[in-house]
Amino acid sequence: MRFVTVAYVRSDVALGIITFLMAALGGIVSAHAPQNVKYKRLYAVAFIALGAVGLYFVVRQSKESAQAGAQLSTALSNLSDAAKESARVGALNTQLQERLLAQSDTIKELSMQNIDEVTGGRDFVVVFPASQPIDGTGMALVAEVHGSHAMRNVQIEVAEDGNITPAREQLSDVLAGRRITGDPFQTRFVGDLPVWKSQSLRLVFQPSLQQESQFVINSYALNGVVNELLDVRYSQAAGWQGDFVVRRFQTKGGKWREIYAEGWKHPRSSKPVYP
Repeated sequence: MRFVTVAYVRSDVALGIITFLMAALGGIVSAHAPQNVKYKRLYAVAFIALGAVGLYFVVRQSKESAQAGAQLSTALSNLSDAAKESARVGALNTQLQERLLAQSDTIKELSMQNIDEVTGGRDFVVVFPASQPIDGTGMALVAEVHGSHAMRNVQIEVAEDGNITPAREQLSDVLAGRRITGDPFQTRFVGDLPVWKSQSLRLVFQPSLQQESQFVINSYALNGVVNELLDVRYSQAAGWQGDFVVRRFQTKGGKWREIYAEGWKHPRSSKPVYP
């Protein structure tokens, strides 16, 4: 059994061929007009056949055009939907990135809060006199946290008046961490100091009752060291009173910067802004 395969011919090509054939047939008829009725019928049948075939291809071309238009409309609709979906996905991606950035900021803030909880952040320890005299007219010192975080591994050095600068020959011992002869500082290891607690340093001094005395205090913790200049005075009515200035060393610039002050010389209305 043999199968005959008919190749697909485009409608526009077929119409062109049919138009050419009809023109050629019309030229032949014009040049050699048939006289015999038989040939006239044959030419008429040929024209009708070519016309019918041409009409078929016209109808087919119309259908193909309609299908192509529908496909184009569908493709444009799909393209529009794809553009809308792309815009939606882009908007979602932007929102996701914004959320990720917000989460990153939150994580960073939480990390900083956690670090501050461990180290104390920018808070510090202040030392002031207990108002109640000890052993008659003695003065005890008390330490507490200024801020909202507990201070860890607190160690406090206190020196009363006098020259606290070591001699040149004592510098090696000071740098090595060894105590020197005549060291004016008395050291107390406080440990962890919570915000809610005032800790006695278990030190009693006997400052002058008639005039002000000054103490130099260094407070060490995980977040660094602060220096405090404490002036004290005594009155029968109020007991021991303190006025202090707290300074922190600024690595940038290489100098001490005042960060807090309080006392009779520094009323609360004039306290510097805590950085």
